[in-house]
Amino acid sequence: MSNYSTNKIFADSKINTAIDRLHYEIGVALPELVVDDHIELTGRAAAILQGQAVQACKNVILLVNDASAYSFIQNGLPKKLTHKGVVKFKERTIYYLEGLILEIWYVVYPMDKLLAGGVYVQHITKINPIML
Repeated sequence: MSNYSTNKIFADSKINTAIDRLHYEIGVALPELVVDDHIELTGRAAAILQGQAVQACKNVILLVNDASAYSFIQNGLPKKLTHKGVVKFKERTIYYLEGLILEIWYVVYPMDKLLAGGVYVQHITKINPIML
């Protein structure tokens, strides 16, 4: 259950809708997977939700730690989302959406996330500085 639109995480409703849609499509493609257990927000947006000073976010970054979900993000999701382009790497996929660069990183470690602003985020002390 993704709450980006309900909680108005981003001022631009298109961003909230895109992330909610990503969660929804993964859930439809992989009904046995509890999507929220395997995806979390990281980067500057996650840091802001945890109290860091508000700054413009040029991109939104999600972490995924399930191989089947990441495979769907690379191979099935491009057919489901309206986008301007997708760049695929082994451990990172970049979606160019209207008004948004959405990065999805594949990680192999368990999520140690917390609830902030109504969505799951990576704890601020564990966010890779390159993602800020």
